[in-house]
Amino acid sequence: MRKVGQIGVGGKALITVCCLLNLWMFMCEFNVILDGKTEFRDVIYVKVDGDSVAVRDVMGESREFAHCRIVEVDVPNTRLVLKST
Repeated sequence: MRKVGQIGVGGKALITVCCLLNLWMFMCEFNVILDGKTEFRDVIYVKVDGDSVAVRDVMGESREFAHCRIVEVDVPNTRLVLKST
């Protein structure tokens, strides 16, 4: 890991910027795909309740997809694919 800089306050505990960047890389924000079309972006929370899927994005905006089910979760490509039931 390459150290690119430091952040600190008054000589107290220092946090390296590279650590902050590494934490960012591990966060997954999904795009919700329904019938081949991107319907919602930057999703960090998903809950299935019966035949609906509720999602919430990084800004706290929520959306519910009624009569849908999850058919694919593609982490490397950050895709959450839904299909109408």
